[in-house]
Amino acid sequence: RFSFLRVNWVRRISNPAKIKLRVTDLSGSDGWSLGWPLPAGFQNMTPQEQFSQCTGIAAYSRELIEETMTPEISAETAASQYAILLPPPDSVLVGQMFLMRVQVLTASGGPVRDARVRVGIKALKAMAPGSTNPNLLQTLAAQGNSLGTVADQNVELDPLTTVRVSDASGIIGFPLTVTRASSGTYQLQFQPDVPDAKIVLQTSAFKVLNTISVSGSASFSHLEIAEFGKPVPVGKA
Repeated sequence: RFSFLRVNWVRRISNPAKIKLRVTDLSGSDGWSLGWPLPAGFQNMTPQEQFSQCTGIAAYSRELIEETMTPEISAETAASQYAILLPPPDSVLVGQMFLMRVQVLTASGGPVRDARVRVGIKALKAMAPGSTNPNLLQTLAAQGNSLGTVADQNVELDPLTTVRVSDASGIIGFPLTVTRASSGTYQLQFQPDVPDAKIVLQTSAFKVLNTISVSGSASFSHLEIAEFGKPVPVGKA
């Protein structure tokens, strides 16, 4: 009688991947290791009789092998759990990069490799009762909870780093930059980068600070700057 505490399936070469494990004491009791004895009178048999005898022995041996094998085991590769390993800072500046890490796991807690995940940003705003258009509510209900339904053209992340792929440990690093946003409270949301995907993970609220300000009584509807982090003189309109 044997007890196995852990067996590690290191690599798969097909998808879906399936295996069977065989348990043996290495004694050669199945006949393959030491060879099967020839039936009596084998040398005097016709080729057809010899073939029939060998086929019967092989079939019997396969039956013995099947008795020592486990049921079919399928590799669990589908992403089922998403966890935040490194959350965003409490506050970030528009134009300043920050790092986030997310891990993708199977239902049993194994890492998922090569999982594509997309991140989006959402402004957290308090809405007065009755202020939402009924048509908008119907659209949101039809599309479900996805990044497409919560997208806001006034709030943007650098698109070059919003889609990343998990490594062998199931970890994804997101070097993110808020490229457009007014000062306020925001949340990052994640979904698989596949068709009809839904949001599977979201961060706690954090602050985004936009340090561009205008002094005086003049107001601006649009302001462009060449580079973040450098003072820019602003004339009166």
